[in-house]
Amino acid sequence: MGKREGVGGKRVIGLTIGSAIWDQFFSSSAFRVIESPDFSTGYGECVALGSKIPIEDFYAESGGGATNVAASLVRFGIKAQVVAVVGDDSFGGMISSDLKARGVGVETMVTMAQERTGVSVILNAQSGERSILTYRGASEKLSRRFLPVDFSKFNLVYTSSLHGQLPTWEEIGIRARRAGAFWAVNPGQGELIVGGRWLERCGVIDLLLVNKEEGQLLLPGGVLRRARQPVAGTKSSHHQLLGDEAGEELARIGRGLSRFAETVIVTDGENGAVAIRQDEGWRVRGDKSIVKRSSTGAGDAFGAASAFCLATGGNIETSLAAGVLNAQNVIKTLGAKTGILTRWPKTRELNSIVVTKFTL
Repeated sequence: MGKREGVGGKRVIGLTIGSAIWDQFFSSSAFRVIESPDFSTGYGECVALGSKIPIEDFYAESGGGATNVAASLVRFGIKAQVVAVVGDDSFGGMISSDLKARGVGVETMVTMAQERTGVSVILNAQSGERSILTYRGASEKLSRRFLPVDFSKFNLVYTSSLHGQLPTWEEIGIRARRAGAFWAVNPGQGELIVGGRWLERCGVIDLLLVNKEEGQLLLPGGVLRRARQPVAGTKSSHHQLLGDEAGEELARIGRGLSRFAETVIVTDGENGAVAIRQDEGWRVRGDKSIVKRSSTGAGDAFGAASAFCLATGGNIETSLAAGVLNAQNVIKTLGAKTGILTRWPKTRELNSIVVTKFTL
């Protein structure tokens, strides 16, 4: 196991690019999870039709990948700005005010007068799983014309969903590389629909972050309706090194995507994550004993910590450990930002997370 540094010591200013949404969380024991082939995931979150459903808890805050990641970066002690589009309405104003209160820069946010701000309603079941009703609104209008002309003052650029806009992805890659910035990428639904063509347009990425289902879709032969099925291809022997089938699948996905990025991290909720860099891999397992309140924002929390660590010169073991700590804290609470760490983890906290290295 490598040395667990807090961070590598490099000074970083972050720019997060993606969506800004007003999130509204509802939690109720009346939300029932039902197994049925009628649902694309095999399960549905249901309520009694025509009834008035009691809500036991409610919370609202700014959401979307760009704002969630920026909030974590600020907690880690650096400056961060958001590039996103909102409407000229009350929700847009609430997002801006919420971010300012968290210390996130909004100078690069765009307000469009004729658009409505995106909103989400998150329905949290007792199990901690959730369904999200999303109106993307103005967030879908983000394009390369809204990007800062000069990326030179930013040395960490984190890009999430751009709704499959290939020219915008391509331009961000060009500007990030020109500035010498560390470029971390986490795709959204639009990128998954476009598939591998999106990655080919990006050029070389420093860090590619995907969950298992996203990774399966991006590999050759992956299509949206088969997200829950194994990816076609030969069976690897990573399980002989990792000791678990879940890790084997994550390693196979990571290796398949490694030609697009210097480092690939594939996550799978409570099953942990695998990082792949060239012919080496690292495995971290999740803590299944944690009581999950809501999984919303866990991926953003993991990605923010991992990207920050690598961008500041930290190692992969530390990036995985910090990602797990931030994500685990988020799932304990209602809201994507409520549980993010208030500071960078201390060495003893990082060392509490076991990371195993293996060779591909």
